[in-house]
Amino acid sequence: MQLSQGEYRFVNGRNAASHNGLVAEAKTRAAPAGIPNGGTMSGHGKREKTLKADATRWRNRVRADLASPAGCAAMSEHKLLSVRSVDDVADVIAGRIAAGDALVPCRGSRRRLVAKYLAARGLVEIVGGDLMRPLGARDGELFG
Repeated sequence: MQLSQGEYRFVNGRNAASHNGLVAEAKTRAAPAGIPNGGTMSGHGKREKTLKADATRWRNRVRADLASPAGCAAMSEHKLLSVRSVDDVADVIAGRIAAGDALVPCRGSRRRLVAKYLAARGLVEIVGGDLMRPLGARDGELFG
C-alpha cells in the first residue's frame, strides 16, 4: 500500500517508504478531492445556510398569506392595489434576513404602506419611525 501525501512511517530512524522490503500502511483518511477539511462546514457557512433558510421560510409565509382570502381582504383594507408592491418589499426584507440584519428600514410612502399591511398580518413589527423587524424569521420562531 502506498503512503498518502505527508504521511511517513519510520523504522529504525529511517523512512519506511524508502526502505527496501517494507510496505507502509496509510493511517489517515484523505479528504475528498476539492473539499477542504474533509467536507466539514465552517461555522460561518452554517450561519449563512441558516440565514438563507430563514429568509426563504419567511418569504414563503408572506406568499401564503397573500394567497389567502384573509390576506387579500387585508390588502384592500390597507389600500394596496398590487400584490407586486408587497412582493417587492418582501423581497427586500428577505434579502436583509439572509444578510443577518434584524431591522429593515421602511423609507418611502409605498414601503411604509406595505409595512403597515405586513404588521397587521403579524409578519413584521414596526420599530421606531421607519424601521421594521421581521417576525418569525429566525430559526425556531417560524413554523415550530
